[in-house]
Amino acid sequence: MTVDPAFGLLICVPIALAALGAAIVARPRWRAVAAIAVCGVLAFVAGCGGPKQTTSTVSTPASPEVAPPPRPPAAARVSKFTRSEFEAARDAKTSGMVSVDVLDVRADGAHHDALTIASGENLHVIGWAFFEPRNVRCEAVGLLVDGKTIYPGLYGYARSDVAAFYKDASRTDVGYSIVVPAARLGTGAHSATVVCTPSRGAATRYASALQITVR
Repeated sequence: MTVDPAFGLLICVPIALAALGAAIVARPRWRAVAAIAVCGVLAFVAGCGGPKQTTSTVSTPASPEVAPPPRPPAAARVSKFTRSEFEAARDAKTSGMVSVDVLDVRADGAHHDALTIASGENLHVIGWAFFEPRNVRCEAVGLLVDGKTIYPGLYGYARSDVAAFYKDASRTDVGYSIVVPAARLGTGAHSATVVCTPSRGAATRYASALQITVR
């Protein structure tokens, strides 16, 4: 609590004078007590003599560093196969530029040359493809099953690892992802491969046959 200085003097000065008179006329043994009382009153007045300043420190939180937005991945598009591209896919030649990283029932699974799956599961085929004869990206990528049916995939995912390995920036957006419900394949054994078709001309495919059994 802060006491106004004028009000403090109005109250304390008479008390100080009375204490001082008592110190003069009192017996010697009480003079020390009176002197202490005078000092206490004067100290109280001195303490009330000035306004109390309080300093409050407001901590301002540091502004967080704004990180630049990450580079958006390449927009993968759905592959579309015309009749002529389907015929080219059936006659595709093997190429080392069509790779299969995952053949499993999960997108984060492993690579299997042969896989048995239940009819209620999904087949995931993930990898990258590049049309080597012309050194260009594929026009479309799909899974050709039994040479009869082609299942289009999403093509154009960023694969910086492929571009870095070949030291070729044009091979960055060459990733693909194909998802096929096993029920669509039908029960039994199937032979499949991943095909890469260009805008025109012959197609290329994965070097090995993928054996898929649906039970």
